[in-house]
Formats: sequence, structure tokens, C-alpha cells
Amino acid sequence: MSRSRARRAAPLIATPALAAALVAAAAAAVPAGAAVEAPAGEPGYSTVATVAPVAAQRSAQGRIIDDLSVHDGLIHLGYGDYGDNTGPIDLVTLDPATGEVAVALAGVPTEEIQVVRDVGGSRFAPMADPRASWRTPSGFATDASGRWENAAAVPVVHAYDVTTMDGSDLWVAGSAYLDGTDRVGAVAYRSVDGGTTWEQAVTDLPATASGYERYYWVAELGGKIYVQARHYGTTSSSGPVRVFDGRRWTTGSTRLGNVCLPSDASDIEVFADTLVCGRGTVVTTFDGRTLHQSPAPTRQTTTGGSIGAIDVFSDDQHVWVLGGGGIARSADGVTWQQVTTSVPEDARSIAVADGHIYLGTTTSTVLRSDLTVAELAPAPAAAEPVVSGKGKGGGKGPGK
Repeated sequence: MSRSRARRAAPLIATPALAAALVAAAAAAVPAGAAVEAPAGEPGYSTVATVAPVAAQRSAQGRIIDDLSVHDGLIHLGYGDYGDNTGPIDLVTLDPATGEVAVALAGVPTEEIQVVRDVGGSRFAPMADPRASWRTPSGFATDASGRWENAAAVPVVHAYDVTTMDGSDLWVAGSAYLDGTDRVGAVAYRSVDGGTTWEQAVTDLPATASGYERYYWVAELGGKIYVQARHYGTTSSSGPVRVFDGRRWTTGSTRLGNVCLPSDASDIEVFADTLVCGRGTVVTTFDGRTLHQSPAPTRQTTTGGSIGAIDVFSDDQHVWVLGGGGIARSADGVTWQQVTTSVPEDARSIAVADGHIYLGTTTSTVLRSDLTVAELAPAPAAAEPVVSGKGKGGGKGPGK
């Protein structure tokens, strides 16, 4: 069963006024295709693989490679369409060294895999919409035992994100029936016994609840757990940031939701103790205290709007943002450099592996840049960061 929501089938289009305020100039997009001609100094892209399990999906949304993440040298793919009740979904990897596509785990009982996280040295793929009744335990696929298998112990309606606070526990964020009720709300579960048993650690169900309240992300920043619910109803809004320090919960500001309302965990990365969110024409970073906003790589459309941030990826050295106007990276989450000013029009996800940029597309293909990251000469940062809140002089310089 599915409770659909706003999808990231296409990049978010901002108003001309907002785009003009954030981006000084926009670059034209590169036409989609297997081999992409590049402007001087820009990378070209060639097709590494057409991914059969993705191409076999019945809906256009399902055939989009919506996320790329790198774990143990392999690129893991996020795809599916829980708005169309697809699935089960094969957990698919791509070896960047050989271009070989492999199915790590066939038939994960979910309608979509949005993200694969590295948690405590193991991989977790949350079941965004389990193919089970809403009260049947499900949760995620994981290789924590040494091989990929499905873990079904969390009674969730949706599972979007997984993390750990201190390496000894597990957290799953999503939505579920609140304990002792027949009402579905945003819920984050915690397990302290390796995932055998789970308890509802925090919930969010406003008085005007529609049943579409979700925790789309859960993050550990500075030894504390952070969550924030997104509410769907007549309008999209956010609950306050909730913070757990290991003993008690406190309630923080709603300001993060004013600038970042993700509907997909892959919109968010934790990089060097900082939450990085790419939505619209800005990239928002949050270290648990302060918000920063920086321009996302953005291009103007022929209709007068703008296409900004599309996907976020992080590795050990940088956090990367794929946008309509190219690719930017940061070593601290606050100061950004434009790496390229052109990308294929059908690019929807990004990863960096084997020294090259990889892009997932709307046509079930994975593209690889012909230039290495080391060969790309970064342009100056597009603009100084716009600081929200008290601000600070520098950043701490979030997985896919």
C-alpha cells in the first residue's frame, strides 16, 4: 500500500525573482544523450551502463536513477516509484572500475529504494514503502551480517533514513502508527540491541494532522540525534527540529524547515558534522546551531523559471551538489566552488568514484565524466554564502 507524496521526478523550478537574487548568471544545459559534447574546459560524459532492473520499471519515475552512493568502492543505485506502487526493487550496484552492474539483493520488498546509507561500517537501504500491511514489521535491507538480507523488525508505514548516534544503537526515521493509537504520524524508532527490538523514540502529529506527517531524515551531529517532520496537508510545512542528547529530547527552531523541506532522504547528506540540504536555488547547511545558505548551481529555463539543486553527494573530502547549472563542491559545507557549468539535461543524481564524476539519469543510464576530478579546474565560488541566524566566520569542513 502506498501513501504518495510530492516527488523529485523533475528538479524544483524557482521563480525568476528568487533565482536572480541567488545566481548571478546561469549556464545552458547540455543536451541529454549517451555521449555529450562539452564546452572547452568542461567534462564530456559517456554511458557506463544502462541498468536493466531500473529500465524494467513500469513508470517513468521508476526508471529514473534518483540516487547514487558509494560504499566499499561500489556505486549503489536508488530508484523505484512508490507513488505508483511498484516493486519489489532489486538492490543494484555498479563497479566503476569495470562498469559491471550486479544485483546485490533481489526483490527487496519495497516499492522504492531512495538511499543507501553507511552506518557503523555496514550498509542500510531503508524501505521507503514496504510491500506489506502498515502494521507488519519491515524496515530495511542491510549487509550488517556480512551479506545483504532483508531485516523486518520495525513496524513502519514508511522508512526513509537510518543512522546511529554512538555506534551502539540504530535509528530509523519515517512514519508509523503511533503507539496505542490508530493514527499515523512522523515516527523515529530506536534500537539498542542491534535491531532486534525497537521503540518509538520521538513522534510528530500536529493537531491538523492529515496522516502524511513524516520524518524524511534523521542525522547525528556532534553526538546528538536531530530529526524534523514534514507535514503534508493543504500546504507543506515543517515541525520543529527535535534534538536528543542521549538522555532527553529538546525542541529547537522551525527555521530549518523554512528553507529545506525534503521529501527524499537523498536530498540530504551529513558531511563533517554538518547537515547539507540541496533544495531549489539554495544549498542549506546546518550544524545544530546555525543555518547557512549558499547559491546552488542554477540555470534559467525558457519559461522564465530556474532549475537549482537536484542531488547531493558526499565523500571523505567534499560534499557535492548537482544542479541545473552544473556541479559545485565544498570542503567545509559553507564555501562552495563551481566545478562545472554544464550537465546533461537528464542528470538526476551524482557520485564521485574512481576519480571521476558519475551521473544517474532519467533514462536508466549511468554516465561517467571523461575528465577526472583532478583535471577539472574549479571556477571561483559563485557568491558569498548568505548566512541565516547568528552566522559564523567559517564552516565545519551530511550518505549516500
